[in-house]
Amino acid sequence: VAVICLIWTVAVVVVQGIGIAAIFRHFSRAASPPFSSKLAQDAPSITIIRPVKGLEPRLYECIASTFQQDYPADKLSVRLCVEDETDPAYPVLQKLVHDFPSFDAQVLVESRDPILHGTKGCVDNLGPNPKVRNISRAYREAREGDIIWIIDCNVWVASGVLGRMVDKLMGYGPAGTSTTPYKFVHQMPLVVDVVDYSRP
Repeated sequence: VAVICLIWTVAVVVVQGIGIAAIFRHFSRAASPPFSSKLAQDAPSITIIRPVKGLEPRLYECIASTFQQDYPADKLSVRLCVEDETDPAYPVLQKLVHDFPSFDAQVLVESRDPILHGTKGCVDNLGPNPKVRNISRAYREAREGDIIWIIDCNVWVASGVLGRMVDKLMGYGPAGTSTTPYKFVHQMPLVVDVVDYSRP
C-alpha cells in the first residue's frame, strides 16, 4: 500500500510540475497584440450576446468592457438580453446603449420577443434553461456569418480579449502568420471577488 501511495504521489507531483511549467512558459510574458484588430474592414463581424439578470456588482463596468475592445467598432453588434423591463438591470442596460452611441447595440427584452410571446408566439422547445430563452432572440437575429460571442454579464474583459479569440478562431498567428484555426474558443475568466461579503 505504501508503494502505491508513493507512486501516486510522484505522479501527482509530476503532473503539477508540468502544469506549472506550462503556465510559466505561456503566461510569463505579455500577450502579443491581436492581429485581427488591425484588419479594419477585413476583420470578421462579431455579435456579442450578454445575458443579464439582476444587478450584479460592477454591472456597468463589466458590460462597458465589451464596448472598449480593441476591435473595429463597425464590426461589432452588441445584444444585451434581459427577461423583462422590471429587471433592476434594465436601466443600466439602457444607459450603456446611450453611452456608446457609435455601436450597433440593443437591449432585447425576452417578454417582447414576438416568436416567444407574440400573438401566435408559443415556442416550447427551448428547454427549461431561462438563460437560453433570454438569449434566443439575439442568437436568431445575429447577422449571417457572424462569430457569436456569449459572455455573462458579470465578466469584465480586457481590451485585447476579443481580438485574441478571433485570432484563434480564424487561424491568425503573430504578425498575421497562418496557424491552425480553432472551431471553438472558450474564455477562462480570472475570478476576482469584488464584494466583501464578510462585512455587514
